[in-house]
Amino acid sequence: SARSYNIAHPIEYDPSQGQSRIVRDIFANKRDGTFVECGAVDGVFLSNSLYLERALNWRGLLIEADRTNFGHLRTKNRKAFSSNTCLSTSDQATVNLFNSVNQTSEQHWWVKGIGKLDDEGDGGLISKGTKTKVQCFPFYSFMLALDMNTVDYFSLDVEGAELNILRTIPFDKIEIKVMSVEWLHDTQKESELHEFLESKGYHEYHSKKMKMNQYEKIFIKNGVELNYL
Repeated sequence: SARSYNIAHPIEYDPSQGQSRIVRDIFANKRDGTFVECGAVDGVFLSNSLYLERALNWRGLLIEADRTNFGHLRTKNRKAFSSNTCLSTSDQATVNLFNSVNQTSEQHWWVKGIGKLDDEGDGGLISKGTKTKVQCFPFYSFMLALDMNTVDYFSLDVEGAELNILRTIPFDKIEIKVMSVEWLHDTQKESELHEFLESKGYHEYHSKKMKMNQYEKIFIKNGVELNYL
């Protein structure tokens, strides 16, 4: 949006759980970078890209499947493309049922962030939620539409579908330098995630500075020249 931000917090506000700080360290506070954040909620709550965008002039794409969340996101006037869709778990565009939580109170945004695609299962968390149809597109389709072939930072938090989404990405056609991926408390999925990304030329990033969600992993592409400590 060309309008001024509709965000009460100051420009220095970082709502992420440490991911943004790590990305800033890795890129040595690089300006004018690019990001894709999937699972953007309302564009502010727990956003991994907000600080990068406001303080360092990064630009990119925000993807949020929940219609209510997306409505709130649009009011924030983020300086990024935004899409009320989801990332497909296949290499084709699909229509999926999306489960969203019936919770509208601003103080319970953490609940609003746990909506899931129907085929991923919800463990009973959102059994009383609302199901809506949502259009899903492959990650690469978004990149083609935006004419992007390089992404500095990809934030993927979609409550269980992460690995299947990553499997659709043609890593030989697009360069993703750094990504943060949630793995949902599942040891087997964590192992599969590591094996897959290592096969695509990534290694996990570790730092004593890391103070974030323990179920979130940071991966860096091998051979990419970065300025991290």
